[in-house]
Order: sequence, then structure tokens, then C-alpha cells
Amino acid sequence: MGRISVGWKSYEVRVVPPDAPDVQRKETKRAFYAGVISMLSVLVEAGNKEDADMLKDIYDEALDFNQDVLDGKE
Repeated sequence: MGRISVGWKSYEVRVVPPDAPDVQRKETKRAFYAGVISMLSVLVEAGNKEDADMLKDIYDEALDFNQDVLDGKE
């Protein structure tokens, strides 16, 4: 099992309701993998100090979103 699929399984257990219909599970998994692809495209193109700062900003934004989810805002 690859790293992304391990991440997906962890996410699925914590986020997707056990009684979610198959279509919800499928679309959520697609969105998860799309997010991975989006981030990897940013990382592949990164290469200097400005890019490192941009990656830190993206990371902080993701953490803020995660906190909003935990706080029930998202």
C-alpha cells in the first residue's frame, strides 16, 4: 500500500461517515487524490527561497482549514 493510499484510509476513517453512500465515498476519495496532485505539482515546480515561503504559506492555510473543520466552521 502506497503512502497516499495510507493517507486516504486514515482520512476516510476520520472524516467519511461509516454510512456514507458509495458515491460520497468515491467523490471524497477523488477530491483527496486531486488535492495530492495539486500539491505535488506545486512541489515539483518549487526550487528557491520564494518557493519555500510559498509552500509554508500553503501549509499554514491547510492547517487553518483543518482547525476550522475541527471548530465546526467548515
